[in-house]
Amino acid sequence: MDLEYQGVVDWEEDLSSDESSDEEIVLLLLLRKRKRRCDRRFWVHPLWKRRKQQGVHDNLFCEMAITDPLMFRQYMRCTVIQYEKLLQQIGGQLKSIPTRDDIITPSQKLMLTLRFLATGETFHSLQGQFRIGLSTIHLIVYKVLKTIWNTLQESTLKAPTCPEDWNVIIKGFEEKWQFPHCWGAIDGKHVIMQAQPHSGSKNYNYKGHHSVHLLALCDANYKFVIIDVGAHGRQSDSGVFQNSNFGKKLANNTLHLPPPSKLTPEGPHLPQVCVADEGFLLTCNIMRPYPGRSTGNLPNDQRIFNYRLSRARRIIENTFGILVSQWRIFRSFINGSIELIELIILAACCLHNFLKIEEEDLNEDERHYCTQNLIDRFENEVEIDGDWRKDFRMDAFTSFESIRAEKLAAMYVRDEFKRYFLNEGRISWQQKRVDEGSF
Repeated sequence: MDLEYQGVVDWEEDLSSDESSDEEIVLLLLLRKRKRRCDRRFWVHPLWKRRKQQGVHDNLFCEMAITDPLMFRQYMRCTVIQYEKLLQQIGGQLKSIPTRDDIITPSQKLMLTLRFLATGETFHSLQGQFRIGLSTIHLIVYKVLKTIWNTLQESTLKAPTCPEDWNVIIKGFEEKWQFPHCWGAIDGKHVIMQAQPHSGSKNYNYKGHHSVHLLALCDANYKFVIIDVGAHGRQSDSGVFQNSNFGKKLANNTLHLPPPSKLTPEGPHLPQVCVADEGFLLTCNIMRPYPGRSTGNLPNDQRIFNYRLSRARRIIENTFGILVSQWRIFRSFINGSIELIELIILAACCLHNFLKIEEEDLNEDERHYCTQNLIDRFENEVEIDGDWRKDFRMDAFTSFESIRAEKLAAMYVRDEFKRYFLNEGRISWQQKRVDEGSF
């Protein structure tokens, strides 16, 4: 037996007596801890030692960046320039203390996390590609996601704070989608996840899955304006909006929306509204379709209103579609803690807005994140579905449940918009689309 550990045995016998000192007890515990550490199979796994020579970051990643930028974009969901700009913004917060030569760089950490979001691969799969230990990958992904959210939120996902900010969104919906007084399109999704330990049924939704809620408002350019994440899947879908910070501010009139104004010179003053589907209550500030679309017996004027509302509301559908088509972590049930899943959603929404902003000044044929064919488009008075609908697998996304509630004041506002769409706000192709569709 090693003399050092022989001494441990002798000390253990001495400690049984009352004369043992506190110093000897502390020393014994330290020696035991040292022995346990010496029992590890590897201090550094041999595969991880060859990270620089054979890891994906220093080989395939660099080759793609130099020789095939298109492949790089498909691999990372961003161009080389966009990646460098993102790394410049968050890299300083990802630096580690240089305790050894093979320290993991901020670029390696960012690439690992983007690849995780882009593919939804398991940590076990990623550790072989990047040659990084499993426990280290957990720490890296959590750190990078949190850094992306904390750093990009202010510049990419800052909610409007004054009527002037809202007016920019309102102008966009009127010019692009012919829906005036509209300050956004709203929708919600259940983000499906594996059951959490000891969570019972609080995350169990009406479709039989465990989930957390994602509530989102977008502008006319497919960018998120406000998101609310984390409500339990078991909560009623109408209650999610009402209990969210966004819903409370709307109810308390503290969103700082522009005041009501006239659609036409002779018309009444109408409030600014957002467009939604049947999953939301009809209020003076939230417009939803007239009920009864499935019966096919709606009057023509109500069908026209439903079409015009659907035309504006499809923006939030497309925004979710872009998010899922690019960040395929949402195409499967997400396995992780509630805290990690919330960070995944928050970071993905920030990255979505970041890349949309980066491509705003480019021509449509030069855009890669949100291509012209990816989203719904309008050609020769014909609406064409975007490619995201053809490749549609939102396994981790399900829609909110429909609810039924109407108020007289809100119904009056909706009727006034209907009248406007039939007269001054009429567009030439609306009747054709109503006759062809089921609005």
